[in-house]
Amino acid sequence: MAMLTSIFQCKCFSVDEPEVEMELVSAFAYTDEVMPVHSGCGTATDCDVVKLVETSPVAESTDTEAESECSYDDCDVDSEIRICIRRLFTGEPLGIYLDKSDSRLLHVWGLKLSDSPVALHNGQAAEGERLQVGDYIVQVNDVRGDSRAMMQMMNAGYKVQLIVRRSHKFVVDIDKKGRKLGLEVKYGVEGRSVVVQAVLPGPVREWSDAQPALAVRPGDRIISVNNIMGQDHGPQGILEGLGAKSQLKITLTRPAGPEVPWLGEKMNTARLARSVTWPSRLHQRHKGAHGCLSEQMVV
Repeated sequence: MAMLTSIFQCKCFSVDEPEVEMELVSAFAYTDEVMPVHSGCGTATDCDVVKLVETSPVAESTDTEAESECSYDDCDVDSEIRICIRRLFTGEPLGIYLDKSDSRLLHVWGLKLSDSPVALHNGQAAEGERLQVGDYIVQVNDVRGDSRAMMQMMNAGYKVQLIVRRSHKFVVDIDKKGRKLGLEVKYGVEGRSVVVQAVLPGPVREWSDAQPALAVRPGDRIISVNNIMGQDHGPQGILEGLGAKSQLKITLTRPAGPEVPWLGEKMNTARLARSVTWPSRLHQRHKGAHGCLSEQMVV
């Protein structure tokens, strides 16, 4: 059975294929009866196959490190969980779908539930040690506070050591009264949520001043608005929900425990502090940490 390397223009996203709409390489077994199956989207038809090139079979790990136990430095806080995931061979996708629009950390928005290293780990781990949708990855191997470097670590080696925090969920009720919310937001086109970059003057700041225990702060992630779930409708659905003129029930999450410090890029609210009218497209569109498009705007 020949081994082929398939080069795709891919519409989906997984941890080992970090760039959307960029060329990427994955190895698949191929016969006349079985077409290659792309690990990210599940079927070859979901991606445009550019070419198939015969390659040598991928060797399984002979590195003793791959068989060893994962080791960690002490976690920073009690809310942090240690998770170790092992690949069977170099380049094997982990089966974790990530949003990296927050420069400090990685947000898990999906998991491949079968035939993947993360599925194998979750099947063997105790309930409290399983990776879950909605988790925040705050460290990969020895890299912390830099989502770009963390993504590189996710794609390297047979063994990936994660430090994870569960999500803390809370709900705010905002009466816009026809005004803009006063939020600078950012999202990755491959994600399922919207990240708060800054809280500007407006209804959300007023809520936060009146309800300090439920205050919205930079880094919080909006996962739903009223009945619009980001998991079903993506960030564009959330933005449409935020554009409603009256009462909003906004569900947000943040990493459990102390605030994760901003070690990477510094937020620059001045460039977007001016008012824009919904649903104006006067917003920033730029390449993110790995060439993936991200969007930034005020709502």
